[in-house]
Amino acid sequence: MSVRYRNVLFDFDGVLVESNPERTDGFRMVLRAYPREQVEALIAFHEANGGLSRYAKFRHFFRNIRGEEPDEATIEHLAGQFSQAVRDRIVKASWVAGALEFIKQKGPRRLFVVSGSDEAELRGIIAERGVAPYFVECVGSPVEKAENVRRLIKRHCLETYETVLVGDSTNDLEAAEANGIGFIARRSGLHDWSASSVPVISTLFELEALV
Repeated sequence: MSVRYRNVLFDFDGVLVESNPERTDGFRMVLRAYPREQVEALIAFHEANGGLSRYAKFRHFFRNIRGEEPDEATIEHLAGQFSQAVRDRIVKASWVAGALEFIKQKGPRRLFVVSGSDEAELRGIIAERGVAPYFVECVGSPVEKAENVRRLIKRHCLETYETVLVGDSTNDLEAAEANGIGFIARRSGLHDWSASSVPVISTLFELEALV
């Protein structure tokens, strides 16, 4: 098999699994005691920054929406509640069309997951979904995505010209650009890619032709 990219980094929610709605519902559930208009402002920020960690989103909620300096113990507590609210639903969420097929037929490529999700939670979900052995490494928050990409490149001696990130948010694109690697957008509904020059796919059945 002739390949353009030997290293494929995947975002998780909205790229491998159709779990973006579960994440959105999770924020509404965890923040239900706060004013609705403030929660909806956080939801708008969440959807515009899909690759950002929940920790950063909760800090944004308090600092920029409520005008309060967040207490880190509160952030940790909310992050834990969020995990409890969404974890089982994400384990059961549908695969993005073509994702499982691509993972299992990866050929000579090395696959990674780099997500804004909590790292321990992410690894547990991937293990429960039965695909952990197909990935070299899966990383997540609280480390920011661009930094996680940088660490994967360094740790696994990845050539940047042989490496691509598949994501569905502007944060994913920014992480790829910050590290000088390729980027392919998956149209998940999180971001409108129509004005972008990056390659865009709707399903992962289309990915093979690009990588």
